[in-house]
Amino acid sequence: MKNHSVWPILIKILFNRITRIIALFIVCQGCLQKESVDIGNNQIVVTDNTHSKKITSFHVVLHARVDKSDVFKIFYALDSLNEPYREEQSIRIKVEGKSDIQQIVFDLPEGVKPKKFRIDLGIDSSLTEIVIRKVEISYLNNKLIIPGNILPFFFDANEDVAYSNSSYQLKLMKIDNRRNPFLLSSALLNKKMKIEF
Repeated sequence: MKNHSVWPILIKILFNRITRIIALFIVCQGCLQKESVDIGNNQIVVTDNTHSKKITSFHVVLHARVDKSDVFKIFYALDSLNEPYREEQSIRIKVEGKSDIQQIVFDLPEGVKPKKFRIDLGIDSSLTEIVIRKVEISYLNNKLIIPGNILPFFFDANEDVAYSNSSYQLKLMKIDNRRNPFLLSSALLNKKMKIEF
């Protein structure tokens, strides 16, 4: 057995590992600087637009198809994750029924950064489904983009909402003659907002 034949294999392995380390360093450097890091269609995306105009209010944007006109509402809690939602910390939005995807924009008051939030998905019982393609959450030039197909990981639904098998669709239901469909920011999303914002 000749020992000198092992060296080319060892050099090749070493070269591959060094190349991977350099590539990992470049990727991590981009993550640390938060310059538009897109990690795929089935992952949450974090971006930082430090070169654009500074955004000083908290925004939640639903890219959704809502077939019937309705009223959506967002509740937010400022002090703790255990704080109950209150009417004085809520915003109502009239949503026009459309067959196309539209942006439903919740602009919270200037300087407000919630610990958690809840989105009420309408009051009209004739609205039986909506489609959410993505949710954007932004504050101070940082933005989280959550694709609709991974929404269940970032939003907990109450019993009046069922995530459909066709990943973007939400079924809105009546239970015992009452209906109050809503989505709550999950523990995972609350933690992600604390880190990013």
